[in-house]
Amino acid sequence: SIVVGLFGAPERVDYRKIFEAIGNLVPPSSGSRDPFDLSDRSKVIELLESTGLDVTASESVNVVYEYPDTDVFWRGVVSGGPVQAALEVVDEDHLRSTVLDSVAKHIRSDGSVVLETNEFNYFVANRTE
Repeated sequence: SIVVGLFGAPERVDYRKIFEAIGNLVPPSSGSRDPFDLSDRSKVIELLESTGLDVTASESVNVVYEYPDTDVFWRGVVSGGPVQAALEVVDEDHLRSTVLDSVAKHIRSDGSVVLETNEFNYFVANRTE
């Protein structure tokens, strides 16, 4: 079996605000893809089946990202590949400020950062025999 997990529809993903903020600071790179290109479940099922796999399960789940403060939030964000690429062309302080601004409404009065709505689609597929 293989399991595939991908972002759901962009309007149901709070984390998209981070991608948008970063995307507004860096020039598009050749070959870069929208992280939501495969958010349509039927498209993914068709793709998996076209390779000879049988999709045995497909569901959407919500994932809450919760960080105790903005420093821990930033460490989590900056560890990802897209942010590492952005740091090659954007000053880290500017990038951090922009990303924090993009999630300002998700920063609670106690300083924690909570992104409550993040839909992921997952698929389980097996080889057709």
